[in-house]
Amino acid sequence: PRLQVREESELGKAAPTQRAASQRSIHSQAMQALPPPPDPVELGLAKAQARLSLAEEPGLGKKKGLIAASAKGLDAKALLAAVPRHLAFLRAAHRAGVSLRAPSAKTLERYASKWLPLLAAAKPDASLAPPPDVAWAWHCHRLAPRSYARTARRLGLLETSPFLIQTKGATQNATQKAWAAAYPDEPFFLGEDVDDAGALVLDGFDVAAACERQRTFLWQVSGPRFDEGYFLCDGARRYENFLRLMRSGEFLVPTYQIDLFWHTHILASASTYAADTRRLCGFELPHDDSVNDRAEGSKLNRQYAVTQKLWAEAYGGERYAVPGGMYRGEPPEAYFDATWEKETVPIRWRLLREAGVTGVTWQPGGAPPMAEGVVVGTSYVVPRVWSVEGDALASGLHKWIAYQPHDVATLEAAYASKGRVSLGVYDVDLSAMTQTRRDTGVVRRVHVSSMPWWIYQVGATIQLQVPPGTQPGQLIQAQANGQTVQAQIPAGLQPGATFAVTIGGGEGVRLDAAANTVVNEAYASGQGTATLPDGSIADLHSFSLTRFTAFSHRDPAGAWTPYDSVQCGWIAAAVGKSPAGGAITLPGVRLGTGTGKVFFEVRWGPQAVSAKMPTPPPEGMIQVNPDNENTRVVRKEGVAVQLSKAPDFIAGAAKSTTTENANPQREGYAFGAGESGDGYYRFGTAHGDEIMRTRLEKMLKERKDCAACFFCFSCYAKEIAELEALIASGDYYSAPKARRAKGGSNYDGGGCGGGACAACGAAACGGG
Repeated sequence: PRLQVREESELGKAAPTQRAASQRSIHSQAMQALPPPPDPVELGLAKAQARLSLAEEPGLGKKKGLIAASAKGLDAKALLAAVPRHLAFLRAAHRAGVSLRAPSAKTLERYASKWLPLLAAAKPDASLAPPPDVAWAWHCHRLAPRSYARTARRLGLLETSPFLIQTKGATQNATQKAWAAAYPDEPFFLGEDVDDAGALVLDGFDVAAACERQRTFLWQVSGPRFDEGYFLCDGARRYENFLRLMRSGEFLVPTYQIDLFWHTHILASASTYAADTRRLCGFELPHDDSVNDRAEGSKLNRQYAVTQKLWAEAYGGERYAVPGGMYRGEPPEAYFDATWEKETVPIRWRLLREAGVTGVTWQPGGAPPMAEGVVVGTSYVVPRVWSVEGDALASGLHKWIAYQPHDVATLEAAYASKGRVSLGVYDVDLSAMTQTRRDTGVVRRVHVSSMPWWIYQVGATIQLQVPPGTQPGQLIQAQANGQTVQAQIPAGLQPGATFAVTIGGGEGVRLDAAANTVVNEAYASGQGTATLPDGSIADLHSFSLTRFTAFSHRDPAGAWTPYDSVQCGWIAAAVGKSPAGGAITLPGVRLGTGTGKVFFEVRWGPQAVSAKMPTPPPEGMIQVNPDNENTRVVRKEGVAVQLSKAPDFIAGAAKSTTTENANPQREGYAFGAGESGDGYYRFGTAHGDEIMRTRLEKMLKERKDCAACFFCFSCYAKEIAELEALIASGDYYSAPKARRAKGGSNYDGGGCGGGACAACGAAACGGG
């Protein structure tokens, strides 16, 4: 300071210009001498380390008070049991749509002036389940434990069972009766809520704002790893360590793996949460979800860096970030539709959606229920289930245990190579399809389901008449077979004319193998439509199949005239047999004054040409008079029918008491007693294949027993080879096909002629 005063005194004697220049020089030197501003992350870390050193417990060494504290830990088992209930609640609120929009003024009024007083008047052992709109407001309020505790003390609220919600259609219950008694003029379930967003502040807490902040939480905890047992167990451990780290006094930023347990802990029991956090953190831990700014330099980003460093130092260098448990970005548009979680997406495909595999593509929204497959590079993976053989059932079949999602991703990635993969303590041989536990040597079968089979409904065909005053293209309604039928009037039809319409309710028909493969490829890769070999169009959004079974031809005036139902049947059958192209001759009506009948030819595909139409029209089909080459364009008119996957299991009927079989053979199914009970199990599923494999292995043993006799060997040698190949292939759907092809021969036990073998007397020989 003295030096600076002296220099300033000397400068006072200098010329003004020189004095100004010297002042600038001194100021510049002083700025260069100042230390740089402290890094806020390092500053926060230093403060936290200082606090942690003060929190050490005697006799445990430096910072051991944080890691090896004598304070009792959390009840991890109870937390793990509560997490699925918490997630189920979030999905129910999402399906009801209440978590997707700001709460209305009506909802907030119902919560504050009706639900909370109802809770205050309830008995201590009551478990009241609120309607969806109220349940969501209550849920978000309780996520602020200190604020909710103030409200609870003021109103005298007792703790009740968590994660309860009632959806519309729920039967009358104690909660609804209590509500009706207290509020006879207020319906329990809120009708169409058209109110604008409301506002509600209770005891200093903004409930409406909390509801808005929580609406995307389900998206963040819907990643595939949140369905893994190991991931959740690790989350419980990390959450306890997170609470212990709170002794640092720093604002710590949780991962979403930890945050799920934090929310669950708060909601499961307010009193338990308060006691646990006092014990582990040294104070009742508040929950502040209002810090959401992720911009560079924001409090959230700064404190996340502090959290990472503290975690690594306190827990032996363990990495804080957890793959699959971090921020996933903002939800896609599809998430904000209540149907996003309406249909449960199988866990195994949720993993594949986000397994981090490069080149994986999905439909918009990442998880529509209709797209369970995944595209990896240029090859598709058909939706399928991986499972391992479990304990035996009373019937002799086995339980089948689905693999965890992360294991499914590993198995799918290696399946084509037919090599070996390691899954924790297990080795899986994808050539033999077996799993071996390394420490015990126990071997179990592994099964992967085949692609689903698709069926469409063949409905009844009815005739509708065009009403007076209507025009082609207009929708009309009619009553038929006890149901209301809507149909569009085909082009060219005048009032009074009739046309055919197919209505549902008929029997299901399986697609053939080629068509089934096409649909599965589209289904697995997330495509919206698929064109089948016969030209039919499968719509995998509406799950309908448009079959082109009606046809009409265009006259010279441009009007379309439909073929009659018989002619349409002939054309459809011919196109079905040869979809790529062909021709069929149709007997026509007598033209002009001639005495003979004219036979028209309908051509399609590359053959849809004539002397008067040398190139095929856009419709791809024409009608030709072979006598003069007069040509008309023909168009297909589709009829949409329901398309669905064949069920994996169909319950069997009660056992027959007559000679008639109550459970006859079904195409694509094996009848047996699996985990779902007595019934039909689809080939390609674990139970369907096990039933057929067991029968084939029994048949193979019988044939080998017979073949042991020298005189019978030639009878069974070929069949034994066929059975061995069939069992090895795992294509058990081929077994009933082969059986039907062979009629009543070997597959039905024809063998050497029935009864005992003439040479060896073996009863198994031929009897089957």
